[in-house]
Amino acid sequence: MSLTEWSADILQYDLSDEYSIRRADFAEWGLYCTVYYDMRYVGFFREEEFSSSKISAYWIYKGESKIGGVRMEPNRMYHLFFIPPFQQSFEILKLLKHKLIQWSDRTKRILTFEILPDQVDLFARAGSGQWSSDVAGCSGLRIILTSNGTAG
Repeated sequence: MSLTEWSADILQYDLSDEYSIRRADFAEWGLYCTVYYDMRYVGFFREEEFSSSKISAYWIYKGESKIGGVRMEPNRMYHLFFIPPFQQSFEILKLLKHKLIQWSDRTKRILTFEILPDQVDLFARAGSGQWSSDVAGCSGLRIILTSNGTAG
């Protein structure tokens, strides 16, 4: 696997030999995000925001199987979701973080937004690196992961 810088023109990035992310159609991605992100926090009729084109939306693939989605560009990532029955969320988050670090300006923090309460531990365990995270549904709560992987 080689280092690839981010470009709006690249449609697919390999995360490993087994996993990749592929640029998604915003409307279809928004529908999946509405269903799988977490209904307790977003409500059913929010798909118009999920299908906006402000930040690149990607499908997460294992081989040729769609297993989830994420929005990410250099120095930011949010709306990470997985499609059941997929369970290896920690493995995927580590791969996404590695790709995000490759793309990002290392003089700036990597920001993650709208982390669901049940994802907080997942992001904390992924640790090591600079990222600042906002937890969905917890106004004002911020988790900053330091370079040694501890939450501060």
